[in-house]
Amino acid sequence: MSEPPLQNYMDREQQCMNTIASLQAHEKLCVDDVAQLSVQQPAFSVSVYRTFYAQSRHKTLQVLQGKVDDWCGVCASETDRCARGAAAVEQLTTFCQHLTAAVRGLTMLAATYRGDEKVLRQLAAMQTRIQRQVESTLAALSIEQPGSEENKLLQPVLVPTVTDGDAGTAAGAGVSAAG
Repeated sequence: MSEPPLQNYMDREQQCMNTIASLQAHEKLCVDDVAQLSVQQPAFSVSVYRTFYAQSRHKTLQVLQGKVDDWCGVCASETDRCARGAAAVEQLTTFCQHLTAAVRGLTMLAATYRGDEKVLRQLAAMQTRIQRQVESTLAALSIEQPGSEENKLLQPVLVPTVTDGDAGTAAGAGVSAAG
């Protein structure tokens, strides 16, 4: 008997989330032609590889954003289905646990790109979206979120900006890893 399409999707995407969750500071997240993710250690050869295959952090973020949108959509749509049985609840809870682990991986990715405010804002937005969806899904399932104390998101920090020629004002334009 074959697995249902949703189970196949969740298994495949959990592998992707595990790849993100495994990220360490300064590692690069790479995307191949079929949107599979891999982790690359910091090295000159990674830069050459990414240049040769026309990969960039912005392309990677686009793929990541698409995956986050899909994952959050699955959580939202599958919450209703979970009223039909414990197996569906367990399946969705496991999916949410992998999403939570992916948030920690996005924190590591943010450490890699700490000088790029645009990337940091995009990563923070993805983290916030995932965290809110997980909280909403688990609340709908009446399940307390595991490890909620350790799952801190990127928090905004004040970054000096120049307005009207005055260099002393601050705005919440950047983010840093909370800790």
